[in-house]
Amino acid sequence: ATPIAELCFPKGFARLRLELAGHAPVDSLFWNHAIQGEELTIALHPLGAVPDGMVWMEASEGELALPGLEGLQAQRVEGFWIDRCEVANEDYQRFVDAGGYQQREFWEHPFVLDGRTLAFEEALERFRDRTGRPGPATWEVGAFLAGAGRLPVGGVSWYEAAAYARWAEKALPTIFHWNAVAFTWAAPAILPHANFGAAGPVAVDSPGAMHTSGALNLAGNVREWCWNESSRAGQRFILGGGWNDPPYAFNDAYAQHVFDRSDTNGFRCIRAAGAPGSPGTTALGTGPLERVIALPFRDFYAEQPVSDERFEALLGQYAYDRTPLEAVLESERDEGDWIRQKISFASAYGERMFAYLLLPKRGQPPYQTLVYFPGSNVIHQRSSEELRMSQLDFFLKSGRAVLHPIYAGTYERGGELTTDQPSETVAYRDYVRKWAQDLRRSIDYLETRADVDMSRLAYWGASWGGRMGPIMLAVEDRFRTAMLFVAGLKFQRALPEADPFHFVSRVRLPVLMLNGEYDFFFPKETSQRPLFELLGTPLEHKRWSVFPGGHSVPQNRLIEETLTWLDRYLGPVGGI
Repeated sequence: ATPIAELCFPKGFARLRLELAGHAPVDSLFWNHAIQGEELTIALHPLGAVPDGMVWMEASEGELALPGLEGLQAQRVEGFWIDRCEVANEDYQRFVDAGGYQQREFWEHPFVLDGRTLAFEEALERFRDRTGRPGPATWEVGAFLAGAGRLPVGGVSWYEAAAYARWAEKALPTIFHWNAVAFTWAAPAILPHANFGAAGPVAVDSPGAMHTSGALNLAGNVREWCWNESSRAGQRFILGGGWNDPPYAFNDAYAQHVFDRSDTNGFRCIRAAGAPGSPGTTALGTGPLERVIALPFRDFYAEQPVSDERFEALLGQYAYDRTPLEAVLESERDEGDWIRQKISFASAYGERMFAYLLLPKRGQPPYQTLVYFPGSNVIHQRSSEELRMSQLDFFLKSGRAVLHPIYAGTYERGGELTTDQPSETVAYRDYVRKWAQDLRRSIDYLETRADVDMSRLAYWGASWGGRMGPIMLAVEDRFRTAMLFVAGLKFQRALPEADPFHFVSRVRLPVLMLNGEYDFFFPKETSQRPLFELLGTPLEHKRWSVFPGGHSVPQNRLIEETLTWLDRYLGPVGGI
């Protein structure tokens, strides 16, 4: 019974179904992340107001959760209707039987191939089935194969998908509409139910992968054409991956040529609405949602790092004078299992900076010490007083110390920096240089401590800190080993002196990498694997462990892997 004033609900991802007499039921996947006082509002619509086969997506605003595009400015997407399922063969058959391939009014977009605009008749010659009749590439004699009516239509070009949408008085979704529904960063809850790596597609209404608003199978089954052009000539986005793709394709910002008619190419439609239940509109305009999207991608195996001579010049940009630290112990606090000290000292570039040194109550000094580089959430936080310890406390309980530098642009030192996204700007280059100098200057401070064993230092980089690891480890030679947590190489470029790609092959020390298989920030094959394989560390001294899940690793395995690694390369902690 609603309204619900208070409800205990498991933390994490969950499927939810709401029913109300006279209204269309609502299914959804949502994330309960246990924020005190947060409300979840879901609209239920009268049965007569719901377009056939469609579900309602509430208005939203957010960044694209697609690797390479996550740095684009967040866009507001007004509420809209979206097909609950992919367009099925039997749906598309009605378009064909209605003369859809002969009626020019449905084919609104110029047919451009290799810079040349094709005539209508010339273009339509390319859209024929296996027997030469108008229709998808997977059909025969102008019809779908026996028994395939409820399978998603495949083998269609972007032009055919757009023509069908126009005929159906709908539109292809922009990547912003698709992203709002797909919920790609919930991949760990979605992908186990999706149709990937299979012999073929399954029925569009199969109870497989569920997404926001109850839409089905945006992950897998068939790739789904979207409205937006990519910056690569002749390509439009086609998202979600298909039945013959690996699961990580769900998270990829992928584009294909508009004339491509691969078997796995399908689509679904949207209908924008001024208000829930209104007839809706089908035309998309030229606003920010419909624009051409620059698609950054890098084949790291095809690129060449800078020469050794130039790399030495790059290293010179990270040098600094070892001026007096003028360190001050600002505060000390007992945290139960450890002591937290806040120390301020002179940075390498004329500012005061500070760091937290966490000293364990177990074990004996001089301590093995981890130097921490956190995730990018710290860019948006303005107080370091309550540090998040979930990625650090088990190190302390194992008898090891942790140093947490407060890097330029983070916590109290933040303000102007708004993102960790790389860019080919001097401003970004200068921040990278500051982060490296902050790290090194913090280690300078450790050298003044008799209770720290400088021969047993480790780097612990999480997410952003893992991605920055190649630079930090190449410019700082006092580490004995390193651990990179949910890290990878980014597709966005930076100036060579701030691009981890040019540093990764110069890293020689032992490195442990821990990743989630379906990480939407760092795709496994195109981002994680290149980072691991391009490390200059000998193979016997580097390890890459991949676990089911997204941008995370199960806590028990995280603890097991990291402490075992530290025991191996720093040695066990005495008395523990």
